[in-house]
Amino acid sequence: MPNSLQDLTYAWRQLRKNPGFALVAVLTLALGIGANTAIFTVVNAVLLRPLPYPEPDRIVQFIRTTEYGKFETASIQEFVAWREQAQALEDFAVYDAEGTSSAGGREFNLVLPGINLTGGDRPERLTSIHVSANYFRLFGAPMEIGRAFTAQEDVPKGPKVVVISDGLWRRRFGADRNLLGKAILLGGEPHVVVGVLAPGFDIDLNCDVWLPFRMDPTDLNSGGGHAAARLRHGATLEMAKAQTKLAEPEFRRRFPDSGVSVFSQPGFDLEPIRDAVVGDVRPALLVLLGSVSLWPMAWSWSPRRS
Repeated sequence: MPNSLQDLTYAWRQLRKNPGFALVAVLTLALGIGANTAIFTVVNAVLLRPLPYPEPDRIVQFIRTTEYGKFETASIQEFVAWREQAQALEDFAVYDAEGTSSAGGREFNLVLPGINLTGGDRPERLTSIHVSANYFRLFGAPMEIGRAFTAQEDVPKGPKVVVISDGLWRRRFGADRNLLGKAILLGGEPHVVVGVLAPGFDIDLNCDVWLPFRMDPTDLNSGGGHAAARLRHGATLEMAKAQTKLAEPEFRRRFPDSGVSVFSQPGFDLEPIRDAVVGDVRPALLVLLGSVSLWPMAWSWSPRRS
């Protein structure tokens, strides 16, 4: 303890003798601490905090590998071949990639005429996404009221149904629980509301309405989307990857001319959903975290000017 007091006294005297250096040191430490706090907050949110899905470590995403790199999308035919072959997986789901869907593209210009007390008759532009029936189960989407899509609704030319967000439900329909079973106009066509998502489901933060994907494996021009599934209990990622690889020859046998104008025999692979979400951001964030962590130390090692 006496030695510590002597060290502090000596340090205080030196700082008083050189106030300019003291000010620079304090500012450097303050900036370093602030930068570390900010970067760690981002790293914690992106890399460390668990994803907001049930058992996220068991969720995997389909990857198409080509001579031009990897792509996190699948055609409907690839998805079907993958689903049929990968017995180590369950709860297969397909959902829009931005700019692609079974209905010709992600719809950013849906218009909803107000039909209840809060919206009047003012139109509102909405954002939609097409998802298969298992999407809500795979990602653990809780329902405030109603239900998700059924397999019978998620078929070509199936009934026009919709699941809406909690925000839209409260903003335009006054949180009316009697909205279930009623039709709302989306793009001029009536869609029956079968469910309202509970608040907090943030996989698609900007989405207002969810529509059935209605994939048609016989339509070679039906587009595609992201494809994901969950590892069965007792199954490993390596097991699922091996089965996914076995789907390649069957897919090529069924569709020998698929993608030949763009890709040369695309391969099938899987990756954990966290890797798909984080992508190339992980190394950049780690480098940035290391840089701001070492900055004050590097400054302290630099030659001091009197």
